[in-house]
Amino acid sequence: MIDLDGSSPNVRRTTTHSWDTPGTWFATALVHPHVDGHVTAASRRLPNLASVRVVVS
Repeated sequence: MIDLDGSSPNVRRTTTHSWDTPGTWFATALVHPHVDGHVTAASRRLPNLASVRVVVS
């Protein structure tokens, strides 16, 4: 998990992963931005889930 301090309005993350076993795999990212940019807020957070299917043959 990566915690951000809220000092930047934009964030770009890059990562690399490889699978050695054939099959269908899912890579998923979950972020919780806040409507007003308050990183410590407990309410009004907007969960955003993104995933991608990876087929290894």
